Amino acid sequence: MAKESPILAGRLAANSSAGISTIARQIESVVSSDRAHHLQKPAYQIVRKSMRSRNEFLEDDGSRMLHSHECEIQALVDGVTSYTEQLQADGEISEINIDSGQILNCRNEESIIYLESSFEQPLKRGDSVKRTVSCIYNDSFLNDSEYWVIRPSNPTQDIEVQFIFPISRPPKKWGTIVRKLNYEEPSMYNAQKEILPDGRTTLLWQLPELGAQSSYKLTWEW
Repeated sequence: MAKESPILAGRLAANSSAGISTIARQIESVVSSDRAHHLQKPAYQIVRKSMRSRNEFLEDDGSRMLHSHECEIQALVDGVTSYTEQLQADGEISEINIDSGQILNCRNEESIIYLESSFEQPLKRGDSVKRTVSCIYNDSFLNDSEYWVIRPSNPTQDIEVQFIFPISRPPKKWGTIVRKLNYEEPSMYNAQKEILPDGRTTLLWQLPELGAQSSYKLTWEW
């Protein structure tokens, strides 16, 4: 058997090492690129740029309340066709309507209604759309001490919540609690009280951005 030349063997080894190094760099580049792609991918498909919630008590005993909220939704990725939001209450929620798009599914799980609706056309990254959801809350605010929880499934900016109380039952005291992860604390952002021309009292909360893992609890006694 012919012996391998030391010089040739050295060249072969060098070429082999260079080839392995090149392949390793290529693999590392692909892995790094894939890792960067995942790091850059948004955790959510949409963000709510603003939310305006209006809540008007229709009965003095709190048995019926008309709720509506207008949201400006912005897509963070291409091809967003639908959106699911939550409506929660101790009582029954009825007469659910949406002013644009179409309701695809509405399911109730442990007093939480998951409302899935479509957009009129798929949203591209950066597209924004405004839409309003309305409904009636039945037998949900029957106690002397009540509350309203804002717990978004997507990050929400610029939050405004208004409650309009019956003339015969204005709020006596109110407050705001913010919950982040596993602890609660009073918030410095409390409601402003106003008297409407018809004599009813309104409380208006204007709140800063809220992450998807946090919530606001608006409380009042009446």
